[in-house]
Order: sequence, then C-alpha cells, then structure tokens
Amino acid sequence: MTLAADVIGSRFGRNTFLLVRANVITQGLLLAATPILTRFFRPEDFGIAGLLLVWAALFSAVASFRFEWSIPSAQTDEDAEALAALALLLVSGLAIALLLALTVPDQRALFGLFGMDPIALSPLVPALGFAGSMGLVLSSVYVRLGDMGRVSFSRYVQSITQLVVSLLSGFAGLGALGLALGYTLSAVVGAMTLLLGLPMRLAGVLRRTGALIASVKRYFRQASLSTAVSVVNFFFGNALPLLLLVGYSAREVGFYFVAVRLASAPTALISSGISSSFWSEAAALAKTDPLRLRAFYLKTVRRLALFSIPVVLGCLAAPLFLPFILGTHEWGEIGIVVAACIPQIVGVLIFSSTNHLIVYDRQGYQLFSDLLSIAGSVAVLWFAVTLKLPFWVAIFIISNVVLLAYLVRFALHLRANSEAVRAHAKL
Repeated sequence: MTLAADVIGSRFGRNTFLLVRANVITQGLLLAATPILTRFFRPEDFGIAGLLLVWAALFSAVASFRFEWSIPSAQTDEDAEALAALALLLVSGLAIALLLALTVPDQRALFGLFGMDPIALSPLVPALGFAGSMGLVLSSVYVRLGDMGRVSFSRYVQSITQLVVSLLSGFAGLGALGLALGYTLSAVVGAMTLLLGLPMRLAGVLRRTGALIASVKRYFRQASLSTAVSVVNFFFGNALPLLLLVGYSAREVGFYFVAVRLASAPTALISSGISSSFWSEAAALAKTDPLRLRAFYLKTVRRLALFSIPVVLGCLAAPLFLPFILGTHEWGEIGIVVAACIPQIVGVLIFSSTNHLIVYDRQGYQLFSDLLSIAGSVAVLWFAVTLKLPFWVAIFIISNVVLLAYLVRFALHLRANSEAVRAHAKL
C-alpha cells in the first residue's frame, strides 16, 4: 500500500471516528429522552411536528439549487468558495420570499390540508428550512476540507439544544408546537456553530461577480441534475408521511415518525458518520483511482451489511418491549410499526451512507432509482388504501419497495464505477 493510500485510509478512519462518536453521544441523549417525551407528547403531536420537517426538507431540496453538492469535488478552491457563497445567497433569498408569502391569509389552508396547525407552525417552515439548508452548505465545505471535527461539534450542540427545548416545551404543555420549536432552534444553533468556525470569507466572494458567474456556468448542468435528484430524493425519503395522510390519520403518521426515529437511531450512529467521510474520500479517489474506489465501496457495504444483522434482530423484538418503555397506552402499536420498517432501515444503513453517484457525474442514475421507489410507493399506498389494509401492513410493503430501489442504486453505482475505470484507463 502506498503512502497516499495510508494517508487517505487514516483520514477516513479519523473523520469517521469523530462523527460516529458525536452520533453515539447525541443519539444516545435523544434515545434516553424518548420515554420522557412520549409521556409529554401524543402520537398526533409527533405527526404534526414531523410534517414541519417534511416541508423544511422540501425547502432544502430546491433552495440552494444544490450547488453545495458540487463543493467537495469542485476543481479549484476558488470554485468551491464561489459555490458555497452562491448557495447561501440563494437559500437566504428563498427564505425571505417564503416568509413574506406566508403572510398571505390563503396560505393557511395549504398547511391545514396536511395536518399542520397553520398559525403556530407555518412561520417555522422558512426558519427551519433556512437553518437546515445553511447547515448542509457549510457541512459540504468541511467535507471538502476533510475536517469533520467542527461538523461533529455542531451535532453535539444541535442535539443538546433540541433535547433541552423539547423537554422544556413538554413541561409547558406546548404539544406539537414545542416539538417544532425544538427542531427549529436546534437547526439554527447547529448552523451558527458551523458558520463561526468557517475558514472561508464568503462575503468577499459575493463581491467577485465575475467569479460567481463563471462558477455558475461551469457547474450549472451538474447543479441542475443535482436539484432534480434532490427533489426526487425528497419524495423518496420525506413525502411518505404526506402520502400516508391520504388514507390514514395524523396519529398513525406520528407512529411512523417515531418508529423511524427509534429504528434509525442505531443505524445513524454509524451511517451518518460514514456518509460525510465516505463522500470526501470518494470525491478524491474518483479523480485519481476509480478502481480503488470500487474496492473501497464494496468493502464498506459488506461491513455495513454485517452491522445490520443486530439492528434487524432488535427491530424484530421491538413489539415485545417498546410499548412498555414508551409508557402510555397510546403507544401500544409502535413496536409492530418499527418491525414493519426493517427493510427500509436496512436499505438506509447499507446504501444511503455510501451514495456517491455525484462524484461520477451520474445523478441521472440516482434519479432513476428514486423515481422507481416513488412510483412503487404510490402504487402500494393506493393498493393499501383501496383494500383498507392495516397501517403496519402498508408500511411493511412500502419498506420493501424502498429496499428494492436501494438495491437498484447499488447496481448503478457499480456501473458508474466501471464507466469511470474505462475512462481513466484511456487517459
């Protein structure tokens, strides 16, 4: 193994360790607090507040035109700075426009359609969307720098803020609004933590109009594809609760939010830490040694598959112990919903954190796999509502559709890598 390989391997391990350690602590705090929160908040509260996250995710999908996805693999540091500044400018503009639009009385009916309290929650959408999008842009900068220390620190601060605000809101009896405030304020604090440690001076970049225009021209096609993929990703990962409201209640959607949160916690400890680190290394290897990237990818997937075994066993046992831990009789069905989410959780753990099609400039492949998942989920949901299937049965079938889409994406990664290997051999 070469010295360069040793350096890359050690950096990947160091960054992964930093993020995994942060996730262990932050997810552990949130998991420990869940039995307390479920005694303060009803399933409906989690359902309504969770829909705020869905709307904010839609904001993030389009706000920056996904210029930040090109930052880690940008050709020069000047391009990376210009892309980051431009992304933050777009995010700020859309947040202000949305905030002004929400002053129009007719918008209340829109949020009411999706089970959200229009007066209490809708103003939080631009705030959460802005903070979350800013955090994503700044995290991409740190991914390029290979510095996950600040990212992990921001996760500590964000998790603690969410926990404190949620507990205080629970004591105050604020219901769904209290949970929504926790999500929003924690995102703001997390984004500010990243901003304060940023080594770039992005404000100065905005004054270099020529550099911004050149970067837009250079990365416009890639950003357009990334935005299309991002929108489809939104429907792939976040629109399911909206679809479920077509045939099921806010209470059952609340079960889904909490079930995914609980079932995803063990996987998030590893996958979230690997994701940023893997993306950073993949961006470097795609340019220099795509064949080694293939081996690195397959090795990581195999290790994550082994880690998924105890996660699956824990989810299968959830109906036996989870209702007792969460406390009140209102949460009696949560265990079986967690078990129904197993295929989706396995797909997220193994394949989501190692997604790197963008480094091959093959966002179209991801677009195809995500569209497959969305079409399958909509068809299954229509089938479930028509036949009046139990909620957990619908979730289980949809989870299998999601897993199938992840397997298709895995095959497309291998195809994209083979194309990159052939192109690299011709150089």
